[in-house]
Amino acid sequence: MPEKKKTKSVRVEDVNPQVKEVKIGVRILRKIKIYPISVADQLELTDMITEAVGVFFSIEAEKKEEGLPMEFIIFVTGLIKENIGEVITKVTGEEDSDAILSDMTNDQLSEVVGIIYKENFEGPFEKLVDLFQDEDEETKVESILETLQSQSAESTEPTDSTTSSKKATGKED
Repeated sequence: MPEKKKTKSVRVEDVNPQVKEVKIGVRILRKIKIYPISVADQLELTDMITEAVGVFFSIEAEKKEEGLPMEFIIFVTGLIKENIGEVITKVTGEEDSDAILSDMTNDQLSEVVGIIYKENFEGPFEKLVDLFQDEDEETKVESILETLQSQSAESTEPTDSTTSSKKATGKED
């Protein structure tokens, strides 16, 4: 009797809402899942992009002439070309990024890039900005100033000296 494969049941509440499905295919469509990038992978990708752009601009600075926009476009295209396979592997969980890229149109790639940006950069960035903003900015600023003033007043020990005297200023009534 053949052995039954044990399948792990997944509860609905355990499914990450950031996982998206995209249809790809040049002739026949199939679905692939796009997973969010882990913080470690995101930092690695950000470092890679920052380093590459830094190298580009340092080369441009050495030329002592303003780089043409076309040169930058060529540079960015090369950067994408060199790293797209790694990014696709990270977001799909599939090892063969070449097979996925071979089965993907430019529009489908644009959709995947949009999902990656929205889920991993735009959304989290907006949440971080919201941490530092309040609906009523004036109230927040006033509250911070009051807290700082009260802490400052509490930390200053009282003294018997006055800040000005008739003798020190040379003024008399």
